[in-house]
Amino acid sequence: MGVFNRVKDIVAANINALLDKAEDPSKMLRLMIQEMEDTIINLKSTCTAGLAETKTVSRELKEAESKSEQWSKRAILALEKGREDLAREALVEKRDWNDKKVELKHHYDILSENVDHARDDIIQLEKKLISVKSKYKELVTRSKVAEGTHRANSYKSYNKIDEMERQVDKMEAQFDMDSMSSKSLEDEFSDLENSNSINVELEELKKQMKRGE
Repeated sequence: MGVFNRVKDIVAANINALLDKAEDPSKMLRLMIQEMEDTIINLKSTCTAGLAETKTVSRELKEAESKSEQWSKRAILALEKGREDLAREALVEKRDWNDKKVELKHHYDILSENVDHARDDIIQLEKKLISVKSKYKELVTRSKVAEGTHRANSYKSYNKIDEMERQVDKMEAQFDMDSMSSKSLEDEFSDLENSNSINVELEELKKQMKRGE
C-alpha cells in the first residue's frame, strides 16, 4: 500500500539533514507536520476500516466452518440411512464450504496483517511527529530569541548613536561658549589698535580746544 511506503520514507527521514538543505526550515517543518498529521489520519481511517472488515470476514469464516461441519454430519447421516446419493451431494457442499473457508482464512490473515502494520506505523509516525514538533518549537524559539537580540542590538546601536550625537552637540556648544569667552590673537591686537586710535583722537580734540581759548 502506498501510504505504508510513504510512512517508511517519513520515519526514515533525517530531519537535521533536511533542515540543513532547506531554504526555509520553519516552512519545511510546518509542511512535514501537516503531511504527517494527514498521513496519521489516513492510517487510522485505514486501520478502522480494516478492523471492521476483519470482523465481517471473521464472522463469515466461522459460518463457513459451521456449514462445513454441518454438511459432513449430513453426509454421515445419509450413509447411515442408505442414501449414498444424498451423502455424495452433502460431501460436494462440504467441499464448497471448505474451499470458501480457505479463501476467507487467507483474506482474514491479509487484513489482520495490514491492520497490525497500520497500528505499528501509527505508533512510529506519532513518535516522529512529536520529534518534528519539538524541533519546530525549538526553531521558532531560537528565531524569536534571535529577533529579540536583533531588536535589542538595534536599540543599543540607536542609543549609542543618540549618545554620540548628544556628545557632539555638547562639544559644539562648549566650543561656541569658549569662542565667546576667549579672544583670538587677532582680536587682542584689534582691540589695542582701536584703543590707540581713540587716544590719538582724544589728544587731537584737546589740542583743538586749547587753540580755541
